[in-house]
Amino acid sequence: MAGDFDWSLLEQPYAMAMVRSQLGFSWLVLVADLERLSDHEWAWEPTPDAYAGAPTPTVHPRGAHLTEAFSMRYDYTFGSHTGPRDDVRFAGNAAGAVAALADQVGAWDSR
Repeated sequence: MAGDFDWSLLEQPYAMAMVRSQLGFSWLVLVADLERLSDHEWAWEPTPDAYAGAPTPTVHPRGAHLTEAFSMRYDYTFGSHTGPRDDVRFAGNAAGAVAALADQVGAWDSR
């Protein structure tokens, strides 16, 4: 899943190149960890008494949020502008979640 970063994007002075370069570099940094994510890590939840304050979101809600955000923003930027939240499907395991996020990042990267 990990690939080489296209450094030439940083030399192209237009908005899409800046967005793609930020996305590409961020994905390059993140994907190495995601490729090693196990189902146990993906589903991890802290014990109820683990935090004195507000609970911290765990891996799967954060991954779902990223997938949803990429999907909806892509639809509103390049698609039909109608993609409701209900159309975003969330995976039930680590591999599926990483693949869904990779598909959304790939859609942006292909533009």
